[in-house]
Amino acid sequence: MLISNSYQLGGNTFRGFESSGIGPRDAVSGDSLGGKKYAIGTLQVSFPVGLPEEYQVRGHVFTDFGTLTDTDANVGTIQDSAALRLSAGAGILWKSPFGPIAIDVAVPILKQDFDLTQLINFSVGTNF
Repeated sequence: MLISNSYQLGGNTFRGFESSGIGPRDAVSGDSLGGKKYAIGTLQVSFPVGLPEEYQVRGHVFTDFGTLTDTDANVGTIQDSAALRLSAGAGILWKSPFGPIAIDVAVPILKQDFDLTQLINFSVGTNF
């Protein structure tokens, strides 16, 4: 399996971790190798922030949890663990005329030494 065909977790898919920040990693270069097996879940509660409803701005608190493991990469030293990763945080979502815009602040609670973390995540989506 090519690395480009592997699963990657982090960033928008697992807040509190950099894009491709979770999972098998080359210990020498620090590059993400991707994985063949993953499990991920999210619990999120949304609430009004006190602005008029027509602004379409809501807050939320969340926790993301899961794992990514098992790579076919053939490099000398691979760091890999199926251990559970867990992050928790809060954010704000604005359903703008250009699509949803979210800012999340998340802190990893369970992580591995080789995982790459990220405190703030900014995402822009599209409406269909």
